Amino acid sequence: MTQLLVSHGRSGQPLTVGPYRLTEARYAPDQQLSRHEHAFPSWTLLLAGSFEEVFSRETLVCTTGSVLTKPSTADHSNRYGPVGAHCLLIEACSS
Repeated sequence: MTQLLVSHGRSGQPLTVGPYRLTEARYAPDQQLSRHEHAFPSWTLLLAGSFEEVFSRETLVCTTGSVLTKPSTADHSNRYGPVGAHCLLIEACSS
């Protein structure tokens, strides 16, 4: 099975635990990602830094310690803060 991209930052090898895939990712200062979506529902735990997640109707500002929950196919873009971001991405992958 082809692994779908979850991170547009620098990431290590994902770890699969049951139906979940965990990926540690780092994003560069002021990095911007154009609109995209993910294949699975996910949670992003922000370990350090900051970012904005821009959806069609709202913008969420996340700082260290934030947890962002997204349904699958949530169309969004990202803007990372002046020190970038270090995140733990957790996807609920179907088997």
